[in-house]
Amino acid sequence: MNLTTSPAVLDKLPRKDVIGVPVTHASYQAIVDRVIALAQRRQPAYVCVAAVHLVVEAFLDASLRAIVEAADMVTADGKPVAVALGWLHKTSQERVAGMDLMPSVMAAAERAGCSVFFWAPPRTCLRRRDASLNANSRTSRWVGTFLHRFVH
Repeated sequence: MNLTTSPAVLDKLPRKDVIGVPVTHASYQAIVDRVIALAQRRQPAYVCVAAVHLVVEAFLDASLRAIVEAADMVTADGKPVAVALGWLHKTSQERVAGMDLMPSVMAAAERAGCSVFFWAPPRTCLRRRDASLNANSRTSRWVGTFLHRFVH
């Protein structure tokens, strides 16, 4: 699977404002495809997986908001974010949760022959990685993790 020339993933996905924070308005599969296309093009990028706490913190803190705004994508991790996006913009948005997105990206990366690197809180990242590796993959393309503890 080579997505580097697919028109659907060449441009940034559309975003819609949720209390001053730009949240990506796209399907779950479009987000997975975009991550893989970025990897295939070796284009540096990051994705913020935004539950309501991150959206509120980014609204309150300009430096955090700048980090979120610079992300290639900001997914609606929690149902409240997806519902708010839909309500504010009269559209629908499916929830794109990090705990679901991570194994999907890993599986797609393996099919595409891409490597992946995750930056996530330790317990979430490692637990999901281990479950994905055990259930879905014999030759994982997981090349690294930066484990952090965001202190605000």
